[in-house]
Amino acid sequence: MKLKEYIKLNKDQLDRFQKLNSQYLDFYHHPETCTPKIIINTPVEGLASWEERINDPYVMLQTELDSLRPHIEIEDDRVPSVRVQFGTAQIAAAFGCDMHLSKDNLPAAANSILNKATDVHELKIPDNNAGWYCKLEEWTKIWKENLPQGIHIQHPDIQSP
Repeated sequence: MKLKEYIKLNKDQLDRFQKLNSQYLDFYHHPETCTPKIIINTPVEGLASWEERINDPYVMLQTELDSLRPHIEIEDDRVPSVRVQFGTAQIAAAFGCDMHLSKDNLPAAANSILNKATDVHELKIPDNNAGWYCKLEEWTKIWKENLPQGIHIQHPDIQSP
C-alpha cells in the first residue's frame, strides 16, 4: 500500500489546516486575541499493537494516520501531524539505559544508570545517534518519503531527560 495516498486531503481541508496552524502560531505571538482550540480524542479500532508498531516504520506510520482520521472527519482543532512513537524511554536509552519492550505499551526504560539522584550532574550529553536516536532518524526519513500531502511530522517526544 502506498501511504502517500492513504489519506487524501482535499483543497478545502488543506486550507482549513493551514488556517488552523496559523491560529496555533498566534497563541505564541498574540495570546491575548486567541480563542481556545478543542481536540476530541475518539477510540480508534483495529490499530496495530505496540509490538507491531515498534518493529515496522510503515506499520507505525499507518497507525498514526489511522488515528488522524476521526479528527479529519469531525473537523476538530487537531492539526494533522504524526510522530515516531518510541516514547520517553528513547531519551533514557540515549543516556545508556536498556529498553524494555512490551506487546501492549510504548517502550520503557528497563533500568537506571544513576545510583543516586545527584549522579545526574555527572551525565554527559549523549551523541546524536546514541540509543534509539539512529532508529528515530532512519524512521523519520522513511516517514518524510511516505507522508500524505498536508500531514506533518511533529517532535518525537515532548519530554526531556
